[in-house]
Amino acid sequence: MISPPGLPLIKHPGSILIINCTSHGITLPDQVWHVPWKHQTERLSDKWISPTTRQLVISPLSHKDAGSYVCESNSTGISSSVQVWVLPVNKKVDTNPCSHTQFRCLSGMCIFLRFRCDRIVDCPDASDEIDCGK
Repeated sequence: MISPPGLPLIKHPGSILIINCTSHGITLPDQVWHVPWKHQTERLSDKWISPTTRQLVISPLSHKDAGSYVCESNSTGISSSVQVWVLPVNKKVDTNPCSHTQFRCLSGMCIFLRFRCDRIVDCPDASDEIDCGK
């Protein structure tokens, strides 16, 4: 199981990506990471942080790090994945306010509040699905 699980992780260039993969019920964990690229490994740290958890850290992130990260158990073939989006920091701020029935995306676009945290990406930057809890 990957944590944080679920929806795409939204990160910005220069930030740090930390993803944990924990095996449950396996006495000899054998997880391996499959990353969407094969370059600049000096920015990547892949280590065991507990007997059952393997941690992947990438710092600093670049736009080339976007993609699907998969943690797979060699013995069971079970895998878990998380999609990582690396978006540029939007320096342009829209000064037009959204209405009280709308949510402002990080991009400045307004969407209806009912679309916030509905597990469907409506904002072009997916900010409507950030910090939604479970």
